[in-house]
This record gives sequence, structure tokens and C-alpha cells, in this order.
Amino acid sequence: MKSFSNYIKSLLPSFETSRLKSLLNSMCEEIQEIIIPTIEKLLPIFPANWKWRNNDVKTFMTRIQTTVKLKKVPGNANAITIINAVLANMLITLPYMRGEVDKAFGREVAADGLSYNKTTMLQFSELAEFFVRYTQVLINYVTSAELNAINGSQKVSGIGPDDLDYLRVNIATYLVALRVLAIDINQLKNDMRAIPDMIVDESTEEGAIALVGSHKADPLGFAALPWPLSSIYRIRLGIAERQVAKYETLIAESKAVEYRILLMKQKIEEGVGDAATERLLEVHEERMEKLRYKIAKLEQEYDFK
Repeated sequence: MKSFSNYIKSLLPSFETSRLKSLLNSMCEEIQEIIIPTIEKLLPIFPANWKWRNNDVKTFMTRIQTTVKLKKVPGNANAITIINAVLANMLITLPYMRGEVDKAFGREVAADGLSYNKTTMLQFSELAEFFVRYTQVLINYVTSAELNAINGSQKVSGIGPDDLDYLRVNIATYLVALRVLAIDINQLKNDMRAIPDMIVDESTEEGAIALVGSHKADPLGFAALPWPLSSIYRIRLGIAERQVAKYETLIAESKAVEYRILLMKQKIEEGVGDAATERLLEVHEERMEKLRYKIAKLEQEYDFK
């Protein structure tokens, strides 16, 4: 199986290394300033003994909780706690990977001549972007679904029309991403050092991997993933605009989640939600949908779902 060659074929022939560096930097910023603070507001609402009321949410959360076991979290921790722990770990591993990129690449990333080690850096960053995006969609869906379930409905409102399908189709990849991105920094450093710096050559790839061993050539198990997971290294134009739209979407989603948290607190404690809070939630849901549409238009050059 020529997983490295196939991945490289999907890339642009070349792009500026600043695209890769910017991705790693922006993900750290998004995780630290927006995503973790939002999730930490969820933890008191969804404690370890919370019984998920929406059927789809229950399926997603059970799969995460039973599949991914982390040393640093209690054995009874729910999926939200597990996701939060992985995000916190990424604040350590992403800057490390940024340092490796600085050492490995010059001004440009050229698909022709990529080594196994350099290809793994691209794959790691792409997987991290997928993980961040899936987490955003999941948290948005969970809060909307559970708020509606408190009202006695399994219908979910205030989400993208394809969100549930996206979550269902990509849950297996997300579970792999959780395990990979939970890897301790020392283990990640050892894994990266073990990857050979040989140039990927489609004609000799299978023999090269057999020679060094798949556990050294691909210690993170990336060969099993359904690449591509993002358009970031595959679209030529609109990258800066895409990144701005992504960031603004993240803010709108986090605001929507915050207002759902307020409404859930009100309904759990008082039995009724505040009308002003409900209107603010609608405003941010509408903005979120417009921004998602904008991102989709920017990515239409590459047929990416």
C-alpha cells in the first residue's frame, strides 16, 4: 500500500511554508483562547454522571468514552473531559511540531522530494486541523441536541444541514485522531526521530517501508486514515480569507454554545429559558451558518467535503 505516495499526490505541487506554520500557530490560538474556555464552561453542565438525552449524542459520546482511554483523566471521565484533555495536550505538541517544521523546510514545501519525516509533519498538522473542526461541530451539535432534549424533543435545531451526516461519517477518523493527538510529547519526539529522512519514491515505497519497518516509517498509523482530511494544502487561492472566516465561524459557534449553556442552566434550575437569551442564540446561529457557507465557497476549487 503506497500511502505516502498517494498522500503526496493529493497535494499542490508546491506552497509556501508559511501556510503550514500559520496553520499550527492559529490552531494553538484557537484552542487556547476559544475552544478550551468554551468546553470548560460545558463541564459543570455535563458532569461524569450526565445521562445523554439525545440518541445520536449518546452514540457519539459512548464511542469516545469507551474507545479512548487516557492516563491523565479519571477512568469514569466522560467524552467532554477526554476531548478537553487532548486539546490541552495539543498546546504542547503543536508548538513542538512548529519547531520541527522550522528545521525541516525552507521557504517552500514542494511535493516532489518530500521525505517520510516531512510528509508526517504535513499529515500531523492536517489531522490536527480535522480534529479541531470536528470538535467544533460536535460541541455545537451536542449542546443544541441536549437543549432540545431537555425540552422533550429529539429534533435538533440551530446546526448546519449536513452536520449530523458529517459527524456520523467521520467518527471513526475522529477516534483515531483522539488517540494520536493524545500522545505524550516525549513519545511523539521519539516517534518523529524514528521516521527515516528518505525521499518518498512511489516505485520503491513498499520496499523501503518493508526494510525499515512500518512501525518506524509510520509510527502514528497515518496509513489507515482516509486522506485528504482538509483542503489546507490543496487549494491555491483564498487561504488568508479562509483562515479569517474559519476563526470568525469558531467565535460564532462558541457564542452559540455559551447561550445554549445559559438556556440549559435556566431550564434545569427554573424550568424555563429567557426569551432574550434565545434571541441572542438565534443571531449567532444565523451568523455561523453564513460563515460556513462562505468557507464552502472559498474551497469550491477543490472538491472537498
